[in-house]
Amino acid sequence: FFFVDALDLYVMSKRREYDSGTTEYAPDEWYVIEKPYNPKSHAKNEAIFAIGNGYIGMRASFEEGYGGPEKSIRGVFLNGFYERHQISYPESAFGLAKYDDTMLNVTDCLPIHLKLEGEEFSMFRGTLLDYSRLLCLRSGKMSRSVAWRSPNGREVQLIITRMCSQTNKHLAVINYAITPLNFDGRVEISSSLDGKVRNLSAADDPRVGASVKGQTLQTIWAKQDGTYAALEQRTPTSGFFMVCAMENSVEGANVSVEEVEHTIFDEQKEVRFSFHGTKGNRVVLTKYIAYVTSRDYERDEINRHARNVVTAAKAKGFAWLEAEQSNFYDAFWSKADVEIRGSAHLQQGIRFNLFHLVQSMGRDGRTNIAAKGLTGEGYNGHYFWDAEVYVMPFFLYTNPSMAKPLLLHRFHTLGAARRRARDLDICRGCLFPWRTICGEECSSFFPAGTAQVHINADIAYCFKSYISATNDVDFMVQYGAEVVFETARAWIELGTWHMNGTFQIHGVTGPDEYTAIVDNNFYTNIMAQMNLQYAHELYRILDTEHAEELQRIKTTIGMQDGEEAEWERAFQKMYLPHDKASNIHPQDDSFLKKKAWDFENTPNTKYPLLMHFHPMIIYKHRVCKQADLILAHYLLGDKFTLKEKKADFDFYEPLTTHDSSLSTSIFSIVASEIGYHTKAYEYFLNTARMDLDDVNRNVAYGIHTACMGGTWLCVVAGFAGMRLYNKTLHFDPYLPTDWDSYMFRVTFKNACLKVEVQEKTVTYTLVEGPSLRFIHSETTRVSLKAHKAVTLQLKDKFTDIATLEFDGIIFDMDLLMPNVDAYHMAAWVATLNEFLLLRGTQDNTTYAPVTEEEYLPLKHTWVYGADRHAGLRAFLARRGLDLPCGVSTDPPTEQTLAGLGSAKRAKFREIVSSAAVAPCNDTVNLLKDLAEEGIQVGCVSFSKNCLWLLEKVGLAHLFRSIVDGQKFAALGLRGKPDADLFYRCAEEMGTQPRRCVAWVSDLTGYGADAFTHFKLTVAARWPEGCALSQAEPDRLCTGFTAVTTGVIEEWVTEEHSRSGFQRKMSNRFERSFSHDPTGRLTSTSTGSDQGQGGL
Repeated sequence: FFFVDALDLYVMSKRREYDSGTTEYAPDEWYVIEKPYNPKSHAKNEAIFAIGNGYIGMRASFEEGYGGPEKSIRGVFLNGFYERHQISYPESAFGLAKYDDTMLNVTDCLPIHLKLEGEEFSMFRGTLLDYSRLLCLRSGKMSRSVAWRSPNGREVQLIITRMCSQTNKHLAVINYAITPLNFDGRVEISSSLDGKVRNLSAADDPRVGASVKGQTLQTIWAKQDGTYAALEQRTPTSGFFMVCAMENSVEGANVSVEEVEHTIFDEQKEVRFSFHGTKGNRVVLTKYIAYVTSRDYERDEINRHARNVVTAAKAKGFAWLEAEQSNFYDAFWSKADVEIRGSAHLQQGIRFNLFHLVQSMGRDGRTNIAAKGLTGEGYNGHYFWDAEVYVMPFFLYTNPSMAKPLLLHRFHTLGAARRRARDLDICRGCLFPWRTICGEECSSFFPAGTAQVHINADIAYCFKSYISATNDVDFMVQYGAEVVFETARAWIELGTWHMNGTFQIHGVTGPDEYTAIVDNNFYTNIMAQMNLQYAHELYRILDTEHAEELQRIKTTIGMQDGEEAEWERAFQKMYLPHDKASNIHPQDDSFLKKKAWDFENTPNTKYPLLMHFHPMIIYKHRVCKQADLILAHYLLGDKFTLKEKKADFDFYEPLTTHDSSLSTSIFSIVASEIGYHTKAYEYFLNTARMDLDDVNRNVAYGIHTACMGGTWLCVVAGFAGMRLYNKTLHFDPYLPTDWDSYMFRVTFKNACLKVEVQEKTVTYTLVEGPSLRFIHSETTRVSLKAHKAVTLQLKDKFTDIATLEFDGIIFDMDLLMPNVDAYHMAAWVATLNEFLLLRGTQDNTTYAPVTEEEYLPLKHTWVYGADRHAGLRAFLARRGLDLPCGVSTDPPTEQTLAGLGSAKRAKFREIVSSAAVAPCNDTVNLLKDLAEEGIQVGCVSFSKNCLWLLEKVGLAHLFRSIVDGQKFAALGLRGKPDADLFYRCAEEMGTQPRRCVAWVSDLTGYGADAFTHFKLTVAARWPEGCALSQAEPDRLCTGFTAVTTGVIEEWVTEEHSRSGFQRKMSNRFERSFSHDPTGRLTSTSTGSDQGQGGL
């Protein structure tokens, strides 16, 4: 019985009768079982029991063919192997998609025919004594067991097993075991390849079948050599060549082999075996199959390679291949499995879904995952943005090596995306297609297709997630940055600047396909904002750490200097609609103005709406096909408050038909987050077994891969609350009422974390990797070492997610650079002395050079005064000189106050460059630690040299926002006594001041309430004798030695356990202090206990 696991046979025997209720499959945790045979479910089960490996996909059609009363959709598919035909438009327009690509039904390798003394086996002739079909999710095999009596009474037992190798994408195997039960006699088996195949045609419903008609593949040759046979075929238009080859072996009997000639176009090859069968003696035919195309090898190599594949497989034998397959799935499930205790049918559902995902995902970097996987021809086998948003997270957090090829597919199709952008008059960047195979747009209906430009941002989001989760810097440099930059460049072309100063995006369609061509779709705008911001951040990182590679990328894509500044301005000014009256985010500018759909008088038979109502009728109503704005709540959840999420969910849920299989999983995830647990579970039930229970009555045409990915998301992102915010994992788990517990594993930054959720607790175990830090239930920071576990309580209320007690920190630049003030002074002294010398020559006199004593008032007045030139005027007036103010663009040679400022900036850069300035290690270590903990970091300075200096010393990429003298002037911000620089920086970081730490070098000149709204104010200096109206620090810390994120967190927690009055009064008593490594103020002169704790 080594051909079929003994356990498989046992399970088959035990499933003799099962009253399905709502499902026809017994709720087994590792098997999907069909018993007895149900002809009404035949086409559906061809998809359910399909086998694949990401390249080959085989529907579970019977080897002997189908002769029953219902339909059969026979098919074998190759991922990325397609034919192209021109789209015919009765009335065309410029820029519409020109071609449609269709995944082809390729050479049929399944046929195996059996004759017993001349009587041919068919399940629809004679008597079916017993039947069961089993899909083994654990080992990746499909087996069919049949006991059959021929019309003349001969009985036979058949056990037929097939699998597609997960270690050699070109290989598939069928194992056909025959046992005569009550006779001895002649048995004939024929194994054939059939090149006369065609696609299912369904022009009226794209969900059902392909748009091509008739036979497409053209047979070039067919040949046989003993037990080997092969056909070469080609596609007429796309120009691909394919060889399908087979080798056959028979064990258990002395057999004779004969070649069967076919004269009809020679499109079939058959190898026929015959032997004398005896009662109880098992004979096994093993058919080794290879598909090799010119997409992988040169045409003159594909025949040789195909033969090598089947020859090597035959030499190894089925048992060896079966063991190899089991090893693959053991490794896969060790990372990917989700265990649900308390619900066998949901356990079966989620494992079935994950099994089909790994069967469907292309892994060569040139293929993706189709909406129907490799189980049917629906949607022409096209790839959609569903792959990135719904499917990729599963692979990213379980098997990251499988996620990378999906992203590489987008990189390798950048050329087509650029061409598509030019078709739409987008002069820079790229525009990824809505539906595609080779990268070209294949959608002929642009309002719900091409207009979904959010796909650019969806793809950029996935590159960002991948890099955050893997730290794969090489991938970012070689591939990711180019894609992210090109998607960002397109937004500048797609958007427009409104008269109110906001950046807006008009004439687009969001994820909701029932609302098309609108202005400011919220999802599109906020995702574009993320895309632009990430591109800007990535640019700064490359500029600092990989300057040569950045230049290579810029040259490749034709990017000009200054484009990154456009990205920054656009993401900072992105318009995000919000309706104050209803306190919700409108889906777009016109959504709230539309008439509500009459759901009450729309019968169930009229769903999905797109099949029963004209698009114009749907578009003018307030109705959603699927999650749109609610999807933004999941993907960018840290941009919304809990109150906002609840308000939007309550508004959009009644308006959503869920006519798309993409919808219910997202509603489940967000419902979990806002505490609507019953609704979350109901949506999950719809998602988890959508295909097994054929909820939408269309599984016969293929499974729903996006929904399958959504099932994993429901558990991990929904019930367990996993999010990736600021490069840090967050968990906020709870246990659904009907379950006893659940468990899953997450791979993150080369570590594997097991999460086990019980009724009141959750246990985190680091099963792989040296260490991992993450956040539990909003504020609990967890740091695990290898093979260690921690058990924590589940929370019992729902509040906003927060990393720590603070989300951001803003540094005064003077804190970060040693002796920067000395360089400023040296620059001023040199600049003014050079000016005085030149002016003295012009005036034929000698002016007194600047002294060190004059610098301090000059500096302070220059920076702080309402008139920034007042100090300079006073300095010159003491020498009898008066210069005009000038303008900010005056060059260093211009004898104006602004010109002197320009000369000083140039001199400062000259001095710094020659001095080889570098930040101290303590500074770098603290900034990196903050970034690792997911804290947003900003920098402010009144100096216009700030950004230049930070880039010079390699620190710029560590800051989410830098607000310097350039922005200060351009934005018209207020100087001291106000702290506008800090508030502006917090805004650009996307952090509320109330959750932000302000760390200044000196509070001199700031008003008493300048930092009132900040979580904590830290100062390096607080001079004696300061006026009581001046701002006062919560903490004093002169340097960064021994300061970490944890230390700052302790400061925040301790300071805010006391009232503001206590803090300020405590500081007034602590006029004399020293600093210890914890950041505490320690009294050194009072000799009393009126230190930090005394009051």
